[in-house]
Amino acid sequence: MDDDALETFEKMRNDDVAEISYKQGLFHMAAAIASNFRHDKSLGTTEMKSEIPAKMYTCALNKGGLINPTIDWLADVTKMDQMFIEHHPKDRLNKGVGLTEDFNKLLKIAFPNRNIEILEYFTRLRTRARIRHMNRRIMAPKRGTLRGLRKKVEWLF
Repeated sequence: MDDDALETFEKMRNDDVAEISYKQGLFHMAAAIASNFRHDKSLGTTEMKSEIPAKMYTCALNKGGLINPTIDWLADVTKMDQMFIEHHPKDRLNKGVGLTEDFNKLLKIAFPNRNIEILEYFTRLRTRARIRHMNRRIMAPKRGTLRGLRKKVEWLF
């Protein structure tokens, strides 16, 4: 491990874990969108340079095809995510018809230089992630405890 990596890990020890997880999530979301739209070279590159340190395991598995988002694209995704958080209530989605269309209109105004298909893809991706989060919170009490699941399995067999 070189000195830059050690400095990065020292900084990470002092940072908030939730903030690091949030940044890693945005990094992976930006990379997924860049991978889906490989024809747009402004979104990602195969170089292993980023502001967020890549995990050693990911670097070891990379055979040269891993797409990393560019710094500009990662900054845009961060802004888009902040707009999404401000547009929808906490841990919920706005009610009504045109859930994604309303947010797409805001993104088109805020990012006129980005392709419309990319903005719509971000909206669908982020909305589905929020729906998964909402479903997990709803289903958590119904799943019960680990002991309850074990007793249920024992009773069935």
